[in-house]
Amino acid sequence: MPAPLESSLPDAAACARWIPRAAIVLLGLGLLLIHSGAAAPALAEGPGSPFFQKQLAYAIAGLLLMGLAAVVPPRLWRAAAPGLLAASALILVAVLAPGVGATVNGARRWFRLGGWSIQPSEFARIMLVLGLAATVAWTDTKGAFARTFLPAGLVVGFAGLVVVEPDVGGALLIGAVGVWTLWVAGRTFAVGVLSAGALALPAVAFLPGFEHVRTRIQIFLNPEADPLGRGYQIVQSIGAIASGGWTGVGLGEGMARHGYLPEHETDFLFATLTQELGFIGAAAALMLALGIVGLCLATAARAKDRFGALLAAGVGAAFGTAAALNVGVVCGVLPPKGLAFPLLSYGGSSLVAMMLGLGLVVSVAQEAARAFEAGAGANTVPAGVPGEALP
Repeated sequence: MPAPLESSLPDAAACARWIPRAAIVLLGLGLLLIHSGAAAPALAEGPGSPFFQKQLAYAIAGLLLMGLAAVVPPRLWRAAAPGLLAASALILVAVLAPGVGATVNGARRWFRLGGWSIQPSEFARIMLVLGLAATVAWTDTKGAFARTFLPAGLVVGFAGLVVVEPDVGGALLIGAVGVWTLWVAGRTFAVGVLSAGALALPAVAFLPGFEHVRTRIQIFLNPEADPLGRGYQIVQSIGAIASGGWTGVGLGEGMARHGYLPEHETDFLFATLTQELGFIGAAAALMLALGIVGLCLATAARAKDRFGALLAAGVGAAFGTAAALNVGVVCGVLPPKGLAFPLLSYGGSSLVAMMLGLGLVVSVAQEAARAFEAGAGANTVPAGVPGEALP
């Protein structure tokens, strides 16, 4: 008789060890690629790569934040969740204020501090997962209305604030992470409410101020119609991937780094990776990303309580969804969307926020490992995860 799935999962202590290790390896690969991809244009102006230097600073900050998050017990994160959730919502409102948020290409999504930028929606995604985990755990003893519409309202509220930046793709990502977290929680009716609301989102492309969404869809459907204009990015990305073969053209030897592929160090770094390191390098990066997601889900299965299980599963969903969407855009199978590959692409807010999220998962794993060692039976799947029905 085959062993149950639970027995084949890594234990909580292994998850706590391997999540930081896998994250550091993926982060190191990204730094290596950013240096090779950005150094050529930077060297024309002076020594070193400013992209690499900034990403290295972000990486150090992210590692410190991950370590700090890991040593804070989950019960304290649960207690802080309402305040952090409210603060995240206020920051998303503040970035929309003229003179406060910076406007780039018609969108107000960033705070500018000197030469540094912060994108609050990246942190809001992690805070939403934290807030949903706390909300679901709290409403387990409440009525059906609170169990359904309170968590669904949080997802809609955060996604709505991101939509008006405008950032439709970011709002869809928040919605997807929220739906996954609620599905794992067994809140199927809340998932149905959110899914029904998502059917109306395509109509956003026809609203004033969202013409760029319609344009991106048109580019996605036929990039060859304007290969030197609006379709240039996708055409060059697919060409870079195709030229990599099995082993690539060599680290630092890709044409993307000479300006042929715009955004080659940020949203389209995966194309640079595939060109320079080939299918083998791309597969290695994807396996690292899948490994991190798998460890997050294993942590969810081993978690001591429902809050920890949902927090770990939600962070895993945030990581995996962002990686999948980035690869889909880079390969031309999804409409263009400015979205980083977690820990790999250049982008400080994405990197630091995701490291914070992984630190939260490590905190959950460490608590589960301690409880198991103490004989508290932590290495069992928490009741109600997944598939708990509404009363």
